Amino acid sequence: MPSAAGRAARRVLLARPRLVLMDESTSALDVANEAHLYGALRGAGITFVSIGHRPTLTAFHDTVLRLEPTEGLEPSEGPGAARNWRVLRAEDAAEAEAAAAAPAAAPAAGPR
Repeated sequence: MPSAAGRAARRVLLARPRLVLMDESTSALDVANEAHLYGALRGAGITFVSIGHRPTLTAFHDTVLRLEPTEGLEPSEGPGAARNWRVLRAEDAAEAEAAAAAPAAAPAAGPR
């Protein structure tokens, strides 16, 4: 019997809506099935918005809306207002994730 995620994906692909909002919809799928699902959605011409924590999601999107913690932000209004979100190109978001996951380099020893 297919998983709940598999049944939901089938319903979406059969109904072919113009837009699908996906909240953690691939969290129960392995990476190969996640790629298959997004490929099928794209192939069907379905626009999708995903909400999730998996770093693999970035590869299937053109744009990323990154939400950051709100500590230290002063609420204000206007063009210079503090905000806890950024819109990034997917390539830039993937590079930032890779850089954040890389171990910090040890400081180089200089001459004494």
